[in-house]
Amino acid sequence: MAPIVDGLDYPGRVDIPEGDVRVNGLLFWPGTRPNRRIFLYSGVALFDWKGVGGSWTRAVARIHIPLQGVQWKTVVSEAGPKTPTLSNSAATVSCAAISNEGVANNAGWAADWTSVETDAARDGGLVVVAGIAVNDSDGHIWRLAYQMHALGTI
Repeated sequence: MAPIVDGLDYPGRVDIPEGDVRVNGLLFWPGTRPNRRIFLYSGVALFDWKGVGGSWTRAVARIHIPLQGVQWKTVVSEAGPKTPTLSNSAATVSCAAISNEGVANNAGWAADWTSVETDAARDGGLVVVAGIAVNDSDGHIWRLAYQMHALGTI
């Protein structure tokens, strides 16, 4: 069964316009696309997901990132100025809180892979998708820390 995210702690976003890159006052790289932005998101997803046996149990966690005033599109459209088109993205996820109910013999917890999707059906937000795993019948993953970078054109 896929884990259900109960909420987010400390969601944050930074919006950085792509522009001139200067080193010690010298123009190093001229900004040729002033309408591009790099968005940095980070936080902690809260949920309880438990292993079910003595071998690795795998699932896919979907962490919906709060919009915070930005709606994302995957195709170029005539949308308003706060609707960036997602050009590229990268995410990382790690186990932030784990536990075991009993003795942890050969137990293990993992965040194996990540990807980023847009959630057009819900509200145009971004979703960090992560493969997670637990190796123990009473092992829990309680929190996943995430960091995501998204490049968009406004």
